[in-house]
Amino acid sequence: MKRIELKMLHMKNFKGIRDLKINCSAETNIFGDNATGKTTFKDAVKWLLFGKDSGDRTDTGKGAFTLKTLDESGKAIPGLEHTVTGEFYINGKLKTLKRTFREKWTKKRGEADAVFTGHETKFWIDDVPLSAGEYQKEVSGIIEETLFKLITDPVYFSSYMHWQERRKILDAMIEEITVDEVIANDEKLFALKELLDDGDIDKLRKKIAGLKKNLNDELKAIPVRIDECNNSYAEAGDETRLNTELDELAAELDVIDGFLTDTAQEDPILAQKKEELIELRRKISMIESGMQKDRFDRGYKLEGRLQQIEKEKDDREEALALVKQQITRLAVQSEDLKADIGRYRKEWDAKNAEEFALDDELVCPTCGRELTAEAAAEKKDELVSNFNRAKTAALEGIGELGKNAALRKARIDEQLRKLDEEQSRLSEEIYELAKAIKNTEREIEDFENSDTEYPTEYYELRLKAGQLAEEAEAPEDMQRKINELKRRKKEISSAMDDIKWELKNAAGNKKLDERITDLTARERELSRQIAALEQQEFLCERFIRAKVELLDEKINSMFSFVRFKLFDEQVNGGLTETCEAMIDGVPFSDANNAARINAGIDIINTLSRYYGISAPVIIDNRESINRIIDTDAQVINLIVSGD
Repeated sequence: MKRIELKMLHMKNFKGIRDLKINCSAETNIFGDNATGKTTFKDAVKWLLFGKDSGDRTDTGKGAFTLKTLDESGKAIPGLEHTVTGEFYINGKLKTLKRTFREKWTKKRGEADAVFTGHETKFWIDDVPLSAGEYQKEVSGIIEETLFKLITDPVYFSSYMHWQERRKILDAMIEEITVDEVIANDEKLFALKELLDDGDIDKLRKKIAGLKKNLNDELKAIPVRIDECNNSYAEAGDETRLNTELDELAAELDVIDGFLTDTAQEDPILAQKKEELIELRRKISMIESGMQKDRFDRGYKLEGRLQQIEKEKDDREEALALVKQQITRLAVQSEDLKADIGRYRKEWDAKNAEEFALDDELVCPTCGRELTAEAAAEKKDELVSNFNRAKTAALEGIGELGKNAALRKARIDEQLRKLDEEQSRLSEEIYELAKAIKNTEREIEDFENSDTEYPTEYYELRLKAGQLAEEAEAPEDMQRKINELKRRKKEISSAMDDIKWELKNAAGNKKLDERITDLTARERELSRQIAALEQQEFLCERFIRAKVELLDEKINSMFSFVRFKLFDEQVNGGLTETCEAMIDGVPFSDANNAARINAGIDIINTLSRYYGISAPVIIDNRESINRIIDTDAQVINLIVSGD
């Protein structure tokens, strides 16, 4: 591991410090009252290396920090050189860096006095003058600027870096989690393996979403297409009835044609009898056709009613299946949240049960001598107060997590309650529709087994026709009858043309019926496919959660004091990426200074091991921290004192 240590820092005319040299060791304590220059030490180190102060401001341009020494009126003292010199051990080898910022005074030709024309910065490494580019290249060879911030400032990683940058660094520190590794931890995900051809879950989710959108778009269009079919129906009677009527008219036409042919040769009286007989038989045929049509219409209506009820029952059953799928998915989420709430409750109870414990003897952290009774009492009070504040903050953090989990569970349970009501309603409707189907089927069966009841006129006509067939036909004016038959022949031909037109419309309507049947079947198939895709979506969510758990375990196993929250759970059960340092369940930004510093050192230790480099860790406000965790890096403590 590359090791960088600061041996000495010399500031001259730098931000109010006229001349100060600080020698550093493995752990260096710099004491001073507020506004005496402790933060200036951090600024000097940062400016020496990168030309910026601890707030990342440069020494020139808009928003630049003031490094010049000021007089009592707050004006910069002219003519001074502002210099910082640092001696560093780089893997045990001494290297000296020096940066000087000074004014440029130029005496123009023909003028007696030099005038101020700007500033310039000079650079040296091991007393060798360098250009700005050469100097920065040498410094970058020692340590890159962002990496320097990461491993020297305990709060930089968690407070100043964007969470996405933090997440990239953490993800780079662990091996990629494979699909097989995730599925091996949850056998219910085995069905997902065939779908994950290239192991890209996001690609699969987008694919499923795209397929669902296409299916939903097609599903939404089907009712419109059905309406178009319904609006395209032409006026037409029943095809069977129309064919029957056409056959009857054709038969009547054949009889008329035969009669007209035969009348010239037959006895006029016989011809009249035959004509009357034909009329009787026509009336009988019309009554039979009418009764058959009426019977067919009644049967058709019963069958139509049965099909409508069966369709309604199928629709309810499909809706019930979807509701049950939603209940299953939400029930799993509710149980998971219930387990989380129980775990938070146990964590809260464990934290609440913690008691402050401390040995009776206290020693001074500076000189190592035992403190007086009065000083020890004050120190204990301070430790107790710090302990109680940290405990309260931790309890509040755990409580907030529990409340959020409870709120999410309550919302999901409310959804489950509504879904249960919907399930009960659909089940009741399905039951009632099933009863209606049985009743209608029974009504159809009774109708099919019933006999056709003809009117009294029908039997009278049949009797008269029989008698007429046996009687001799009386003579009559044959010409009148011939003319009447010809007129009737024209009526029949016109009626047959109308029926043929209706039959053509009926054939078109039949095709529309077939189209509607096909669309209805497609509608059901699309609903089934969408339900299957929703199940795949559920598996994808489960896969992501399983991968999150593995990712959380791998990343957090690299740290001893801090844990990272890598995902936020949304109200709808989905996950969104984040990267937030947590200390005993409390977010880094909400923790006290001591906890943040120790968490930051824990992060620095891990980053140093990963990048293979350590540099001086500068801890500000060190006086508020009783103890810092162990670190292999050089430590420089900036401590507020009354001096």
